[in-house]
Amino acid sequence: MGAKVREVPKGSGKYRLFIDYENQRKSRLMPSKKKADEIAKLVNAQIATGTFKFEEEEQAKKTVAEYAELYLEKCTVKPSTKSDYISLLKCHVRPNFGDTPVDKITRLAIEHFLKDKLTKDKLTRSTVSHLKAFLTNIFAEAYKDNAIGLNPASGRMKDIVGREQNHHTSDREIHYLQKDELSILLDAFMKYQPKHYALALLLARTGMRIGEAIALQWNDIDFDRRIIHVKRNKSRTVVDTPKSGKGRAVDMSAQLAEVLKKRRMDMLADSVKTGKRNKWVFPGKISETVCATAWKRRIFDVIVKKAGLPEIRVHDLRHTYASILISAGQPLVYISRQLGHSSISITDKIYAHLIPNADRGAVDSLDDERTVEKVIPVWKER
Repeated sequence: MGAKVREVPKGSGKYRLFIDYENQRKSRLMPSKKKADEIAKLVNAQIATGTFKFEEEEQAKKTVAEYAELYLEKCTVKPSTKSDYISLLKCHVRPNFGDTPVDKITRLAIEHFLKDKLTKDKLTRSTVSHLKAFLTNIFAEAYKDNAIGLNPASGRMKDIVGREQNHHTSDREIHYLQKDELSILLDAFMKYQPKHYALALLLARTGMRIGEAIALQWNDIDFDRRIIHVKRNKSRTVVDTPKSGKGRAVDMSAQLAEVLKKRRMDMLADSVKTGKRNKWVFPGKISETVCATAWKRRIFDVIVKKAGLPEIRVHDLRHTYASILISAGQPLVYISRQLGHSSISITDKIYAHLIPNADRGAVDSLDDERTVEKVIPVWKER
């Protein structure tokens, strides 16, 4: 009789608390051996004094934060996604639900929570969608542990989160620069921040995501074939595979190739002085690469203002790249491949409104020299 902690199965690093008292036996998976030992000690003390009741033990049921930690220990998501989840736990989940027993959270509470994040805290729909996914995984962990009967975060929550298919389907949602505006921006970089011109030009001429650009290494660039091999993406401090999960080859314009060659020569000259050769195309002063958030805030946003342009995001250079190629009549399949979309349908959903209507006169090329009278016989009533 009493409370015991066991590793089940042995060598797994997973610990269960077993309580045997007054012909009742219950067990529960614990987030750590330390936590299990603490509760076991408390339960045994209460049993010894005759004050233990299973109802009180229920009060010790794991909290949302504990199941979140348990999920994070086991999950096999990409490192960048896990990093996002850790941040969501710290900034949003723990302050709101952290100490609440997992079985006390209702679906309505989650709906209100997510709606407030969207409307009051002004989080993006994408961030709220990630937050909902994280909560769903947390409660799925609790469900597998028989701590709850239903997952309160699963399923669609109307008007709160959803697919991003409507996020980029109108001209109001997609922001991009005209070609002359892009030239103004690049000229401003050259004038005010020449050291950062190469990164700005790379984003504008390849449509790469900022995380992909700052994760580039020199051996990713084939100057002879004018191709950049996109193999990595940096999200916060984590360098991982690109968003699509696989790499791609991006064509490099002649102008961009010359700028990057010069940058490489300058960096090689610096390495002779310092004795350190850097593999990163855009190394950071403190971290190994440029910090995307800091670059946006301290460099990009400042240059946009100096250039007298409307407020845009770094990601809008990607939209600008796509819009210029579409205007030039490039096939959508080529643009999709350059952008690294998992399917052409994604590219079509985002940029369909930018594709000009086909020239109706083009179908006239299908006709031959026959006149309409010859082709369409006149109907005569008999």
